[in-house]
Amino acid sequence: MKPEVKANYKQADMISEQLAMIMKTLLVKRIDSSFHAFKMSLRRYHDANKAMVKMFENDRIYIAPKIGVNEFINSDNEAELIKILEESIDPNHIRQLTKDDFRPGFYEGLLHDQKILDELVAKWENVTQDPKLDELVRRLKSEFYSKEINNQSKLVLFSESKETTLYLYDELKKRGFTKLLAVDSENVRDLVSVIAENFDANHNAMLQKDDYSMIITTEVLAEGVNLHRSNIIINYDIPWNATRLMQRIGRVNRVGTKSPSIFIYNFFPTAQADNDIALNKKAYVKLQAFHSALGEDSQIYTEDEEYSSFGLFDRIPEEERDERLVFLSELRKFRDQNPEQFRKIQNMPQRARVGRKEKTRDQSTLCYLKNNRRDSFYFCNADDSFNELTFVEAARIFEAKVTEKGLPIHAKHYDHINLALEVFKTEMFIKSLGDRASVKLGPNEKNAIAFIGSTMQYDFVTDDEKKLLELVKLAIRRGRFQKLPRDVNKLIKKIKQEKTNRVDQFHLLMKIVKAYPIAIDDMDEPDNGNQRKPKETQLPEIIISESFGA
Repeated sequence: MKPEVKANYKQADMISEQLAMIMKTLLVKRIDSSFHAFKMSLRRYHDANKAMVKMFENDRIYIAPKIGVNEFINSDNEAELIKILEESIDPNHIRQLTKDDFRPGFYEGLLHDQKILDELVAKWENVTQDPKLDELVRRLKSEFYSKEINNQSKLVLFSESKETTLYLYDELKKRGFTKLLAVDSENVRDLVSVIAENFDANHNAMLQKDDYSMIITTEVLAEGVNLHRSNIIINYDIPWNATRLMQRIGRVNRVGTKSPSIFIYNFFPTAQADNDIALNKKAYVKLQAFHSALGEDSQIYTEDEEYSSFGLFDRIPEEERDERLVFLSELRKFRDQNPEQFRKIQNMPQRARVGRKEKTRDQSTLCYLKNNRRDSFYFCNADDSFNELTFVEAARIFEAKVTEKGLPIHAKHYDHINLALEVFKTEMFIKSLGDRASVKLGPNEKNAIAFIGSTMQYDFVTDDEKKLLELVKLAIRRGRFQKLPRDVNKLIKKIKQEKTNRVDQFHLLMKIVKAYPIAIDDMDEPDNGNQRKPKETQLPEIIISESFGA
């Protein structure tokens, strides 16, 4: 856009650069998932560019982020699009531009891109081979169903991409495999009983079935369900978050399994893809850190993993040690030694902000943003450039002496916060699925929910704590953490025996709650007949921010 037009869109250049990086990374990740998923993404990219070319040819370029402009343009249904735009209740977010609003050469660049995309799509349409699928089929026939390792004749295959799972379902059917069950966010609710009957070893033995021998699923089944009639996990692609690998394996590595061993098969990224996104390294380092910090007793990703406690820290230089443990230890120590002060800090209002004196960081800002899906630390420099920091990097900057006094925030503080918010929203382009299946409640679950509900009525419980406890109740209803209701019931028994006061009861409950990664997840179910749960939001909250001046 020309500068005077672009002025209407804050941080347009920065956001476009971020999106370009995200798109490249996503395309690499998609081709590593399956050729089919990559073709689908490439086709969507092709169609989006084609729609832009068409709008230039018509000299009407629509910008309407909340309306699927491309679909209307590519289907020659511009009249319907215009009608929708005219009836929109939010006209400030809709604009119609012309060619003259763009710099010379931009249209020619679109045509050049379209030519490349046309060629790419045409070439990929001719690709019919799928060596990754061939390898899966070979292993299924020769190894995965072997009685020597798979005594239950059941297995679970995970992929991050729904397009990949549906593709595998269709292709395996064509190759003669039967008893396949494809599960994703759209059908998981309808298949709760079917999944339990065929894959849950704890399900009533009289009701267990063998209608299906393989589940092909997305991350929707990575939490909250039992699949341990299977002892085989196949990771057809590697997720961004290595924790998901552990969650996937947790579906079959459960009490009640009739298999002596769990077998994990990983399709690793190709060398070329890994050079671009370093997925192998990220997964290995994250999982090795878990082994070292928590003392895990099995390998998850590769045979190179060492799972003896703290082995990793003995082999790396001092400056590369995981400082998170140091900071967390300090925080726990402060909490235990200063309970009243810690409580006050917990109840500080969100969006807390302060100015600090630091010459080397003059006119810069550090902020911590969080929503129900992710959290990030951003450091905005005086020249409006920014860096996303790790927890350790941010903690080093946040750390302050007790004697340090706060200063007024500098003039660029709010501009920096808005910059960080825009970056955060852009990065939410990559987000995880959140669909969960409901489970049947037993006595433990019902007792736990009732106790949490009564505790929420205490007059000293804050609104934020009540919201958290509502999420805990929902997590129990969805069976996300099998140990959680048991822990709450142990607390109930302890309270009855020791006659604990209400404040201590509450603190003990919160201690249990905070040991679990509770998050807003699919909050569209009513809590009771009269009240509905709040729907999930992706908007980030500003938890704390600091600005630095000389």
